[in-house]
Amino acid sequence: MEQIMKKMTLLFVIILTGFSFAQNEAEMKAYMEYLTPGEAHEYLTHAVGEWDYLLKIWTDPGKEPTSNKGTAKGEMLLGGRFLQISHDGVAWGMPMQAIQLFGFDNFKKEFHALWMDNMGTGFSLSTGTMNSVTKNIVMYGSFIDAVQGETKFKGVWNFADLNNHSIKMFTLKDGKEILSWETIYTKKN
Repeated sequence: MEQIMKKMTLLFVIILTGFSFAQNEAEMKAYMEYLTPGEAHEYLTHAVGEWDYLLKIWTDPGKEPTSNKGTAKGEMLLGGRFLQISHDGVAWGMPMQAIQLFGFDNFKKEFHALWMDNMGTGFSLSTGTMNSVTKNIVMYGSFIDAVQGETKFKGVWNFADLNNHSIKMFTLKDGKEILSWETIYTKKN
């Protein structure tokens, strides 16, 4: 009887160990899928390199925008998981430096972006998805306007080709999209 109990205990331990191992294997697979850069991360590499940009700002809808120039540098961070674009130029007649971070969350299946600059002490967060037809990344978020407070926006990132891309930002007001600024990037030779 003791021999049978030992065999049954051993069998029970083997079954539990096997079940536990399978659960850990499934967990490991989920973690690996979450942490491994994929197709969306590869798409972000289109912005890697040195760029000249033209920044158009519309302060009044329907009127001509002001235009400013600058340079930008795009680089992938943390093993190809995130894109950082550093900007150095002029906006509203003042020197402007900005850092923009983009990523794609494999779990949530959405893009995330953070924008911060020397034109204020806050930063902007946005999330969105890629339009499967146009291949534009469309994101929604908010930023602080010192006069109007929290302002919601829609951003559209369009890659014309590997040497040209643009980001348009529309403020959202009373259910309407108002083009507020556009940055047009041209890759340096």
